[in-house]
Formats: sequence, C-alpha cells, structure tokens
Amino acid sequence: MNNIIASVDKISLRYGAYHVLEDVSFALKQGTITTLVGPNGAGKTTIARLLLGLEAPTSGIVQNNSKKCAYVPQKLLINYDLPLTALNFLELFSGHYKQLDMNKKLLEFSNISTLKNEPIINLSGGQLQRLMLVSAIQKSPELLVLDEPTQGLDIDGQEEFYSIIEELKKNNNTTVFIISHDLFTVMKKSDQVLCLNHHLCCRGRPTHTVVKGVENIGIYAHTHDHTHTHE
Repeated sequence: MNNIIASVDKISLRYGAYHVLEDVSFALKQGTITTLVGPNGAGKTTIARLLLGLEAPTSGIVQNNSKKCAYVPQKLLINYDLPLTALNFLELFSGHYKQLDMNKKLLEFSNISTLKNEPIINLSGGQLQRLMLVSAIQKSPELLVLDEPTQGLDIDGQEEFYSIIEELKKNNNTTVFIISHDLFTVMKKSDQVLCLNHHLCCRGRPTHTVVKGVENIGIYAHTHDHTHTHE
C-alpha cells in the first residue's frame, strides 16, 4: 500500500536567472513528522507553497495525495481594524470552535475561554500564533504544513505545541511538515529532518538529546562537504 501523502521529485524553480530551488526530491509518509531546516532565503517557504499547489515548479513533479490540507503561514496578513474577537477569528478560520470543548489540551493551548471576547488587535503575537495553530488543527487535516509555528511562543508554549503535534501523529495519523530557520535545534520527535539551502544538503533523523530539561527538543548535528554557488 502506498503510504506517501506528498512528494516532490527533482523540482527546480527559477525566477529569471535566480535559482530558488535546484533538483529537490523528498517524500512525506503518512503519519510522520518532517522538519525542514535551513538559513533564511534557502527556499523553505517556497517548498511549502509548492506542496500546497500555491506555486508551480519550473521543472519536476509535485504530488499531494492528501484529501485535506491545513497551512499556518509564517506571517498572517490581516487587517487588524476588522471588528474581530479571538472567538470570531477561530470561527472564521476553522469553523469548528465547538469541537474545542471536546479537546481539553487544545482548549488550554488556545486560552480561548479567557480570550474569546478580546479584539484581535489586542492580542500578542504569541496569542495570535496559538489561535492560528488551533484553527489549522481543528480542520483535522491529513497534511498539516506549518511555517515557523513556534515563533512568538515561550518554552512552555513550545512544549505544549510539540505535545499536541505528537498526539495528532499518534491518534489521527496526521502527516506534519514543519519549516524552521534553525539549522540545529529541531523537534525531538521528527521522523525526518531535511536541510535545505536551495538544494537538499542532507537528510536524516535528529539526535535525541535533552536540552536544559526540555524533553521534546533534539539536536540535529550534520556537516556539509560542499559549497553553494548561486546566481
């Protein structure tokens, strides 16, 4: 049985003479967590857009076999002058607010019971990030794509987030694709780590190392035996 939810095969993307991606190939297996790391400008967000069909490669093949996707972008462009409360925001982006009552962990993570009547203009970056993550999770996607999902979250928030993602994988068989700018610190529970700098430099599993008592953080130690030359 083919358990590949999504894949990219020898994809390249160019904007004129600029090579954004070159000959990138990987697959996402159902019920796994993949973390994509790399420096700023490496093409990580472009990979997410290709997987979601928001952009087309110059060459190569992108396949997404999931029936339902959810995406949390790195930045949400929203007019904060809109008369939206935190509850309105969840209703608008997920449509399943009532289901939050059935999941205590999501209810606590979003803090929606306290924030539901708060205008979104008053929310901190971390509070809005939690709502965005919960709205995506509430859609029960087969493929969940997260671009810098822990930005704005403190250590406790990150721990809660990792626990929720692990439960999604275990209980819902959700495939999770996480993008990070950090080359070395990644989720301990990642099944696959991809290092991107316009092309795939390397791939593998993180070394499961406890860092300052935070069990879900691991170290991905690797070396590159090549240099990058891009126009």
